[in-house]
Amino acid sequence: MATESFSLVVANLFVGMLKNHRFLPAAMRVGRLGYSLFRLEPSIIVTDGRVTPDAIATSAQQAHAVVAEWTADVKLQGRKIQQLAGYAKIDSTDLITYGVPASEAHAFDVWIVVTPEGVAPYAEHLKEKSYEFALATFRLATEEKPGYELAHARGEFSNSELSGVLQQTWHLERVPRGYLPFPLDDLADQELAESIAQQLVAFSVLGTEVFTRDDLCRSMVPVWQQLDLTKRDAVARAMTKVLSAWSRRRRIGDWLKRIQADPPTWRLVLPTGLDRDRLRRALRSSLSKVQEDIAAGQDEFPI
Repeated sequence: MATESFSLVVANLFVGMLKNHRFLPAAMRVGRLGYSLFRLEPSIIVTDGRVTPDAIATSAQQAHAVVAEWTADVKLQGRKIQQLAGYAKIDSTDLITYGVPASEAHAFDVWIVVTPEGVAPYAEHLKEKSYEFALATFRLATEEKPGYELAHARGEFSNSELSGVLQQTWHLERVPRGYLPFPLDDLADQELAESIAQQLVAFSVLGTEVFTRDDLCRSMVPVWQQLDLTKRDAVARAMTKVLSAWSRRRRIGDWLKRIQADPPTWRLVLPTGLDRDRLRRALRSSLSKVQEDIAAGQDEFPI
């Protein structure tokens, strides 16, 4: 079984819970409580600095917000310790300043999701610092233990209805996948390039010959509008690097050409007889070389 990205799986699960995804048990779908995704990768100004949790979810119905962080880091070291300290400084005014409606920001909780190996060190640290965060553990599926598990570990939520969902253990055969196709915490990851390849194949099937970078971003990432502007810019820049590297490759460069700088625009024209399967194979076979080019800083076009 291929190794999954913890952050990617949990991000898709979290969004799926908010969107009442059909894969999930009905009682786990917190969208029914009025919760929706307010922002992914928000950058919130707090006293003495700035914090960037993984997501904010809000509910006008519950007059409540959740600041969520998920991490596969088991060791609590400098940056992670500072990050948790920053979450402890968040207050309602900080959320309102960021843009959360006041009626949904006066009551909020911080929810931390870690791996099974991370429960003990995080629980100990939260207790030592008297941080009133809710802590959960998420287990990825393995060959030995098929299926996924989300379990409450410590702490409480101030909202009783949300407590009824998140302060228990959920066993899942599968989780939603389509909201984020690649991890946001590592934009150099091969999954980003693979996702772009899949979208290029989809464009070829739909007959889309000319597309902008914004077209690509919106088509690939269904929650694009909920991404923080800073993260949107980082993702768009990473996509430009991948496309530029591909456009320099032999054969692929004959099909994929950048035709405009502002806004960044490409033309995808396949020769007669090249079907989507051959395009997919050609793109996938060049992934490693494309990543080498990007790592070496070989960008043909200004980003």
